[in-house]
Amino acid sequence: MAQLSGFSSSDRELLKLSPFWVFQIVSGVDGTIDEKEMQQFKRDLKEFSSELFSNGELENQRLDADISLQILESSSLESDELEKTLQKYSNNYIDNLEKTALLIDNKFTKAEAVIFKQVLINIGVNVADSSGGWRFLKNNISKLEASAINNIKKALRYN
Repeated sequence: MAQLSGFSSSDRELLKLSPFWVFQIVSGVDGTIDEKEMQQFKRDLKEFSSELFSNGELENQRLDADISLQILESSSLESDELEKTLQKYSNNYIDNLEKTALLIDNKFTKAEAVIFKQVLINIGVNVADSSGGWRFLKNNISKLEASAINNIKKALRYN
């Protein structure tokens, strides 16, 4: 099992920022980041990974998911340092996710890689689904957001 402490500081930075890049790609696709999207993202950073890994389907992979939990729990929206770091990487979020995918594929076990990518994609889906329309509708995701999520999947090499 991969340990976060075994990664270089630049590798840890890529992993830690990947949820934020997903958020920026999906929430920014329509030109605005609304409050519902921001609130959903904050909830996902705090709660999503533990909910995902506690369901029956993935429960047997719980130990493999420790790396994802460490990364998400170490991410903070309150940090001035985070803002500076995000600006450093703001040139192309898709390129950054491609670099992250390469790192994940090379340094994680297959199970860890799949879970981490699922977490990132589901963050994007949750953010997209949080805004616009009525929550009781089956699909709240616009065509632009769906396209952004597909681009994220491609960048992460997620089949």
